[in-house]
Amino acid sequence: MPSYSLHYLATRFATRSYTISAPNKSHDEQTLKDDELLDWRNHPALNISIQFPTWIIPVDGKGIQKLLSEPLLQPYLATRLNVLEHTHQRLKVVQDYYTDGQNRNTTHKVVLLHPDTPSREHLPLEMQQMMRDYKVDYPGPLVPVSFNYKQFTASYVLSKLLPPEAHPPPTSFETIGHVAHLNLRENHLPYKRLIGEVLLETLPTIETVIHKVGEVTGPFRTYDFSVLAGRPDTAVKVTESGIQIHFDVAEVYWSARLSEERQRILKYEVKPGDFIADAFCGVGAICLMAAAQLNCTISANDWNPKAMEYLKANTVLNGVEENFKKLSCTDAYDFLMDLGLADDKKETRLPDHVLLNFPLEAPRFLGALRWWPVKSPSNFKRNDKVETHRSPRVHVYTFARADPETNRSAEDVAVDLIASNLLPLGDSTHRKDELDNDYGCKVNVHDVRDVAPGKVVMCVSFTATPRLLRCMQGDFS
Repeated sequence: MPSYSLHYLATRFATRSYTISAPNKSHDEQTLKDDELLDWRNHPALNISIQFPTWIIPVDGKGIQKLLSEPLLQPYLATRLNVLEHTHQRLKVVQDYYTDGQNRNTTHKVVLLHPDTPSREHLPLEMQQMMRDYKVDYPGPLVPVSFNYKQFTASYVLSKLLPPEAHPPPTSFETIGHVAHLNLRENHLPYKRLIGEVLLETLPTIETVIHKVGEVTGPFRTYDFSVLAGRPDTAVKVTESGIQIHFDVAEVYWSARLSEERQRILKYEVKPGDFIADAFCGVGAICLMAAAQLNCTISANDWNPKAMEYLKANTVLNGVEENFKKLSCTDAYDFLMDLGLADDKKETRLPDHVLLNFPLEAPRFLGALRWWPVKSPSNFKRNDKVETHRSPRVHVYTFARADPETNRSAEDVAVDLIASNLLPLGDSTHRKDELDNDYGCKVNVHDVRDVAPGKVVMCVSFTATPRLLRCMQGDFS
């Protein structure tokens, strides 16, 4: 099998042909191992020059924008070139064309075309007539455009560097401030340093690339990780919906993928001025947003003392420390029980919303609700208006899978799990109607996200009505 020098490959890729391919080479020649990291930036597939044919168009003609909108022209534009789908910046299709090198006066423009555009006589007759209508001069000069690895997306770069057994390249990662967080598959691990370097070089806001080692475990929901590239600094600054949140990824749990879910709760569930209790708040993103955007009163809890340290600092950073009624670092069961206790012998006001976002264990904490006082709706004054205390709305996050044996969807399984922790007695399946009809819970289920094939995170929301609380306390009358 013949061997090829980098010079030969670079020359081959610099030709007018836009096809990016290499001659047949051995496996070792085709791909880059981690000990060749210094060379990947010069890989010929990532450093190419394309010669674009052009049309010359007078500036004072019918109008260049009108020409560009012509349906007949679309298949022939340079932007139809496949490789351009993987670049960060859109190619400037219309460029100046100077006929006077000294005065730099331009009366014409050039339109960049796909390299496969045929000569005038081989174009469809309709195209030839359109060219006459717009006074097109074709062919115009060839316009060379060069590309290097910095102009391509990370997924494209990796698709050119990784061997077949490492395809498809890793494309899913979480951005947390300046940190890119990957969960690499086993077939990617031999190339983890290369993958880290590519992400570091092609993502302008990323300064550190980490790979999770193992699962999220322990009471603090943290994980071990290794730094693949960049500086070993995981203290991040995140801005979400105008709220600044500072924390260390190594010390607390954080999921940027829950951003949409946080916005859903705040938009469709929470009202301005509501009282929110969050039993597994982490660094308190949704609490901070509710306080800043909706002037909510907050009681927040997390077992991780570091999370509470960061939350306390972030309340000051965002100017909402007065909105936080309580910051505690205790067991969630105790935190929920204490919500039913009166403060300073005053009348207890239960929260309007209780958040239990710990999918692995949250449902088993629902038994703490039996310690809440059973209260009928009552009036109170807020912002010079008389409003009615509502029964708490509880939002429980849990994992669920469909169960074909019992003909239950993942949604049914999630609701049944919640029901079994609220009301152990009774049927074990299909209990949504029971919660709604017998206890007035107004159960709503929202599919949050997939975490594995067939496994999803569900948010089950229900109202903790007086009837439900009485039944949990043993009053079945």
